[in-house]
Amino acid sequence: MKISIIIPIYNVAPYVERCLYSALNQSYEDIELVLVDDCGTDNSMNIVSEVVEKYVGNKKISLFKHEHNLGLSAARNTGIKNATGDYLLFLDSDDEIPLNAVELLLEATNENPDFVIGNIKVLGSDKFSFYFSIPSGVIQGNELILDSFIKDKWYSMAVNKLIKKEFLLNHHLFFKEGILHEDELWSFVLATKANKMSVVKDYTYHYYIRNDSITGKISIRNYESNAIILCEKKKIIDEINSVDLHSYMIEKIVDFYYSLLVFRPSYNKLVCMHSLLKENMNTFHLKDLSASYKVKYLLFRLPCIFFKFICR
Repeated sequence: MKISIIIPIYNVAPYVERCLYSALNQSYEDIELVLVDDCGTDNSMNIVSEVVEKYVGNKKISLFKHEHNLGLSAARNTGIKNATGDYLLFLDSDDEIPLNAVELLLEATNENPDFVIGNIKVLGSDKFSFYFSIPSGVIQGNELILDSFIKDKWYSMAVNKLIKKEFLLNHHLFFKEGILHEDELWSFVLATKANKMSVVKDYTYHYYIRNDSITGKISIRNYESNAIILCEKKKIIDEINSVDLHSYMIEKIVDFYYSLLVFRPSYNKLVCMHSLLKENMNTFHLKDLSASYKVKYLLFRLPCIFFKFICR
C-alpha cells in the first residue's frame, strides 16, 4: 500500500528540515513525499534541496513548484493532483509526525474505511488542544460520522487524516482556494460524504504552536473567510435537509455574528457580512432552535444600524 504525504512549503525555514526528516524516517517504507513549493520569500526551498540531496533512503520525493504564491489550499490541491499513493496524508511543513505515525494509521485501514484519523499532540502550549473525544475503532454510517463532527468530537484540521485517494477524487474533495480556515469547510464536506471512518487514539501528529502562524492572528479576512465557509456549508445542508443540521447551522451563524460584533469591524464590513448571512438564514425556522439561541437569533435579525455605535 503506497502512501503519499503532501507537504506544502511556504516561509517555514526554521521548521521544514524537522518536518521532512520526520516523514523520511518513517518506519513504513512505501511512502512518497509530495512537496509543493508555494513561492515563499525565505530560504525554505534551499533547506529542502539540501535535505533531498543528502537523502539516501528508498522513499520517493517529488517536488512541484507554483509560478507564484497561491496559498495553502492551492498547494494541497496541487499535491492531490500529483500524488500517486493509494492513501493521502497531509502534513504541514512547520509540524512533524512521530516515526511510526504512518504505520499506526495504516493498521487501521484493515476495515477499508474512507479515512483514518489519529490523535494530535500539541507542543509549545499547555492551553491549547484539539477536539478528539471519540473512542478508537470503526464508525460505520454517514449519519454517525456527521453527527460526531457537528458535536465537535473530532477536529476539523485536514492534517493527520489518512484518506483513500479514490474516495477523495470520487467526491471531489479539493480545498476551496482564496480563503483562510479552508480545513473547516473541507472536513465538513468529508463528514457529509464518508460512510466509514477508523479512529486511532495514539498520537500520530505533533502540532507546534507558533506565535506568527495564520491561526495566531485575527483580522477581518478571517471573518470574511468564515462567512464564506458558513454559506458554503448552508448550501450542502439544504441538500441534506436535516433538522439537526439546520439547528447546527443557525447556531454557527449566530455565534459567528456575535464574535464579529466583539471584533468590532468597520460598519461597511458588518453590513456586508450581515447581509450575506441573513440571506442564507431565510430557510431556517425558530422552532429548530433552543431557547437561548432563539433570543440570539432574534437579535441577529435586527438591522445593522442598531450596532453601528460599536463599529470602528
